[in-house]
Amino acid sequence: MDVIDLLGNVGRVLLSGLIVALPLVVWQWVVLSARHWRGTFGLLDPTLIAGAMIGFAALAVVIPVGSLRFEAVVAPGGVWDLSVVGFLHRAFAMASRGLPAMAELLHYDDAERDLRVWLSLACSIWLLRLAAGLISVSVARAGPFLLCEIATFALSAYGSFYAGLLLIWLFNQLNVWWLLLLLALLQDFRNNDPPWLARLTAATGSFALYAQARAPVERKHKAHGH
Repeated sequence: MDVIDLLGNVGRVLLSGLIVALPLVVWQWVVLSARHWRGTFGLLDPTLIAGAMIGFAALAVVIPVGSLRFEAVVAPGGVWDLSVVGFLHRAFAMASRGLPAMAELLHYDDAERDLRVWLSLACSIWLLRLAAGLISVSVARAGPFLLCEIATFALSAYGSFYAGLLLIWLFNQLNVWWLLLLLALLQDFRNNDPPWLARLTAATGSFALYAQARAPVERKHKAHGH
């Protein structure tokens, strides 16, 4: 293999990774862009939490029965053994069925699988956040605030849905390499402060576990001899 072949292979891998990560990048870009109008909440952002609750509910409804068993996830040629293009098609198809599937399930809901309670809780969290925000902002900022809230909520729902599918698919693709990755993250968590993952996500202001982007605090030194 010459250098051109190597560069081509590396380029294909990086391009595939970029395409797969693009929905999550868009999600984070929306969150960052909306912070000026919405404010910064970090991990306790009610809109992100409510959107993620909707996304996980949709994922739970549309995911194939039995496809989350360990044998089904890692099986070669199984449900999750997909190419990049195959995974993107699967993710788009499942996302398009999310809302209709939840609406259909609501008609056959029961006490043990009460989807209404979960969706009602998610919507209540977001509506309370909307009400509190609209009360606190001025009339001139109400429109942009509402638009940013809706965009953040919608992208959070889809982003969490997509992230769940992506984790399952990556588990199939990496297989036993997940163990080495987990060990590396645990080792980094123990010996690095803040951990690498926290530093990587700190700029978003939404998924940082420990590190957050903060303006430096100017320290005032008292003059001696007074």
